[in-house]
Amino acid sequence: MAGSFWYRLQPRGSTRWVLTMLGMIFMLLIVMGGAGVVAIGPDGRDRVVVIVPTLSDMQEKYKTIQEHLVETGYAVTVKALDAPDTAEILLMQDGEYVFDTAVSLVPRAQNLGPGWSAGAVLDFVDQGGSVFVAADYNYGAFTKQLAAGLGVQLDDKLNVVIDHGSFDAGLDQDGSHSFIKAGGVTKAKPIVNAGSPSASSILFKGVGASLYTSNELVEPVLWGSPSAYCGRKFESATDIPLASGNEVVLGAVLQARNTGTGRGAYIGGVAMLQDQVMQLAGVKHRDFYLDLLSWTCGERGVLKAENVRHWLANNGEQRGTYKVQDDIGFALDVFEWAGALGHWIPTTPEDMQVEFTMLNPYIRARLVPLVSESSGESASMHANLTIPDVIGIYKFEIAYVRTGYSHVALMENVNVRPFWHNEYERFIPQAYPYYASAFVMMGSLIVFTAVVLYGKPTVDAERQHKAKDAR
Repeated sequence: MAGSFWYRLQPRGSTRWVLTMLGMIFMLLIVMGGAGVVAIGPDGRDRVVVIVPTLSDMQEKYKTIQEHLVETGYAVTVKALDAPDTAEILLMQDGEYVFDTAVSLVPRAQNLGPGWSAGAVLDFVDQGGSVFVAADYNYGAFTKQLAAGLGVQLDDKLNVVIDHGSFDAGLDQDGSHSFIKAGGVTKAKPIVNAGSPSASSILFKGVGASLYTSNELVEPVLWGSPSAYCGRKFESATDIPLASGNEVVLGAVLQARNTGTGRGAYIGGVAMLQDQVMQLAGVKHRDFYLDLLSWTCGERGVLKAENVRHWLANNGEQRGTYKVQDDIGFALDVFEWAGALGHWIPTTPEDMQVEFTMLNPYIRARLVPLVSESSGESASMHANLTIPDVIGIYKFEIAYVRTGYSHVALMENVNVRPFWHNEYERFIPQAYPYYASAFVMMGSLIVFTAVVLYGKPTVDAERQHKAKDAR
């Protein structure tokens, strides 16, 4: 049930019983207000679990996040670490995952039990699940391990990001310059739904991080300004910081390679998601973090490719075997999940390519939209190719990897044969000089023979011949 809570029944009339019932009534009202909203996750992925330190934190600190998820159409389950039956909650039950997205707002947690270990959550992402993890300067072992699995290396515990050149004077109350303005933000359209916001409008306070270079799937989405660095508040920097300048990672995302929906998102400051900060920081700050959460849930940026086809250019016939130098066409249909509409819509990425490969790419061509004459819109992308003059087993290959989009990877094999004996041209232009020389030789022989056989001697030749006979 959307917005359900796990709790142990207390004696009726007790304070805990009253608070629990009020929380359930509040969640029921939210669900009723959001009734009729379509499920926005692809293929019915709308089950979200939010892990918070206490049940009251969800109502007092993260009400904006809760309302955003419920009103959008997700079935939200809140899990509080102080609940007596926390150990009974499992991520997987009877061999199937209970949730589609896990949101961790417990940066100081050390261990959530065997069902919620960092390894189990990362396996969940590999199988197509999504996870949103928020850290803090005083993080626990669970958050550190989970961030490392997503390709993010956290700074030392109790260290924060400091920026003496770009900080929010109104919210930086202790004068440590640790309530900073971001120096850069991603331009990936699926992540920032409302367009690329100004980096200075997004605030941050928390632990700095860097990305593991060995993980090629993780990308930064929020980073510090040139004057930012990682360090301890009110202390002089004596050691080389983990990161400085634009290399200070404030937020990052990961898109799993083997699934279209497996995603991970990391934010180094859990306080940025709390209601008070979102209200004080402004609309653009709030929209960025809510857009990042929506992207993690699979609301945007999920692509699928289908209806792969190829054919001879002259007659449109699709074959499994083509011959060298054939002109062929290649096409496929690409769709993107539109969470606001609840269904797949056609899309035509501008930078998608197809490779015609045999060990190495022989041809690489850009796919262009194939516009429909009736509606003007189409999901088809196509390219025209000429098969190289090398026989073998080729494959059409597409590997589309872009920040914010699920990976599109597909291959289809075709055979390329040589010309048959009756398919060669009888006369080729390159041999015309040889053809001409042969005919010239034959003509010369005919002329020479005719001259020898039928030619008459001249007058001088006859006189010389008679004089020779007279002797």
